[in-house]
Amino acid sequence: MNRHGGISSIIEFTSFIRRIVPKHLYYSIAYYNKPLERVMAEKEWEGAELIFDLDADHIEGASSMSYEEILAEVKKHTIRLVEKYLMGMLQFNENEISLYFSGGRGYHVHIKSERVYDLSSDSRREIANLVRGEGVTAKEIKQNPGLIRHEGQGWLEEIDDLFCSIIVECTKGNDEGILKEIFSDGRIRNAYIYGMKRPAGKIGSNRNRGAVLAKKGPEKYKFFEESDMQVLEYAVKIVRSKNACEIDEPVSTDIHRLIRFPGSLHGKTGLKVVPVSLKDMPAFDPLRDAIPVEFKKGEIRVNTLKKTEIKFDGELFKLEGVENLRRDLAIFLISSGRSMLE
Repeated sequence: MNRHGGISSIIEFTSFIRRIVPKHLYYSIAYYNKPLERVMAEKEWEGAELIFDLDADHIEGASSMSYEEILAEVKKHTIRLVEKYLMGMLQFNENEISLYFSGGRGYHVHIKSERVYDLSSDSRREIANLVRGEGVTAKEIKQNPGLIRHEGQGWLEEIDDLFCSIIVECTKGNDEGILKEIFSDGRIRNAYIYGMKRPAGKIGSNRNRGAVLAKKGPEKYKFFEESDMQVLEYAVKIVRSKNACEIDEPVSTDIHRLIRFPGSLHGKTGLKVVPVSLKDMPAFDPLRDAIPVEFKKGEIRVNTLKKTEIKFDGELFKLEGVENLRRDLAIFLISSGRSMLE
């Protein structure tokens, strides 16, 4: 890998690429006063973009998914990250956010803003923890209920809302739906529902458990029983599945990180690192929209190692054995290890 280099013009950059012909091309997200120094400490760090890397490595069940399914799932996490956290909670403007298909199995999100350039690794870790829901557990909520404020709609507030809505259903005597998922044993479920009518601990008989537990906010947690913790754990699980963004945390916290160069090719797919606008994300298809135009002409003879079915550039291909394939598809299959050059 060539590091500690500097490019002063587009002509020099073009010459460098043609001379090296790299399989992968990266650039530093950091800004340095002296970028050509070989020792990091002597470069005089001045700031860095904030980067989020989302790919299959962090998606539960990805090992059993097809490539297309992985891309679709990672896209959901990327849109959620941008809309809910970056533009929602953190209130970055859309023009401060750059989205790129990584060329591989996911997306890169770049934040270029005066608000992030001088953030330390620890500050960036706090943001990464926010979008991942790190440390959000039923035990932590029970021990620190005062953090629930309902002034905004963060992790704790959403969990508290869901918990309260489940309790409301209990007070109505409804033992179907969610309660069945929490308490599979009908006797335990009915006992929990009936228990909503009991006095809530030290509060007194004029306030039953149902009324206390259904009220939003921190007060109810000091009257929790073991069965209430089961309901809270369920609420945490549901909110996490709906809100967590599975990012590569070390990428976001590293203030000296290298990231794929926009417009370059990914050496393991032959696909292009392309920008994607937020409005175009729902319809964006990497296996159509990230194919280099230069690869579209001609054919290559390949040997596909095992039965492969893939939708490429809008066309479904069922592949196995030796055959001539369109050049762009053949490059994708060879680069990703699905086929060999014949």
